[in-house]
Amino acid sequence: MNQAYFTDIRSKIINNIDAAKHEILICVAWFTSKEILGKLIDKSENGCTVKIIISDHVENKRLNFKKYQEKKGSINILSTNSGKFLHDKFAIFDNKTIIIGSYNWTNSAEYYNHEYIVLSADELLVRQFSARFRSLEKIVQDYKIEKLATLAAFDSESHEDELEKLEKELLQELIEAIDLSLEAGAKVNKSTILDLLYRYGAVGASKRLVKDGAGKMQSGLIKMFEIQRLDLTFENIILKPKYKILFSKDLLEKAEEKLQKLGYKKFN
Repeated sequence: MNQAYFTDIRSKIINNIDAAKHEILICVAWFTSKEILGKLIDKSENGCTVKIIISDHVENKRLNFKKYQEKKGSINILSTNSGKFLHDKFAIFDNKTIIIGSYNWTNSAEYYNHEYIVLSADELLVRQFSARFRSLEKIVQDYKIEKLATLAAFDSESHEDELEKLEKELLQELIEAIDLSLEAGAKVNKSTILDLLYRYGAVGASKRLVKDGAGKMQSGLIKMFEIQRLDLTFENIILKPKYKILFSKDLLEKAEEKLQKLGYKKFN
């Protein structure tokens, strides 16, 4: 199996993370996707060995890896003091499948850049990159945020600030919507929803709650319909023009389809 992908790359990565049973080895220059990190925390919790190597570029200070490390996930930095800057982008799943390509695990790569990955189960290729990972492991340093924060920002992924700010705005709006829903009488579990938001980020949590489409209405959406406050749903909020860049066309269509099925037509 050798397959190239040029769109919706993050979902392809997440699908392979979900499918892994024993070990995930990751080596990327930049890693800022909270959604992917949440998935890796899930795998670590379930006993899968997860190892990450990242560069010492300042962009990598955007994520907090503390929870991941608490769940026994491994993360190390390959310092430019080694003589070269880490520019690899690959991941190996259960020593059987590999993803390689131009794609850093960042928001900029997902939403702004022309990127590609190749998904392969070629045994020789997997062995070669596994050896590559093991060789890099010999020259890494323990992960410490202090090693990233003071470095000069060169080759910066320039849209990261903008996208990070937008996701924070979405997170705040979703939390406010939860509180307003409770005030309006909706019997929703705030703690459960907040757990999703803080683990997978506002984008990742929204995807999980919306992805099934109109064929499978979630109980929370039905509860909002019953109190006539579909305007406060995740489905309606992500349809706001400013947030659409964060989601695929397919997911937005599913959100709109669900709202239409419940008779709600005033989309943001």
